[in-house]
Amino acid sequence: MADTFETAPENFVSHNIEFGVNLDYSPLEIIDNLLLYGFNAFAPMSTKRWQLGGMVCELSRYNLNAYGKIERMGPIRFL
Repeated sequence: MADTFETAPENFVSHNIEFGVNLDYSPLEIIDNLLLYGFNAFAPMSTKRWQLGGMVCELSRYNLNAYGKIERMGPIRFL
């Protein structure tokens, strides 16, 4: 990465990390059943740029987001 961006590795700062998981279940089936993470509640997820059909659990150091990537991207169109 340092060669690609022509800068030293110590100059890179990571602000977000996203882990994706592919499941054999409908994302909406899982999302509709999210209630708590420990004692912290999930709430509907939305942003100013788009409305996401997902849930978020906001914690002090990080957020847990659950959403279906296909639903977020919209319908797939084949040529």
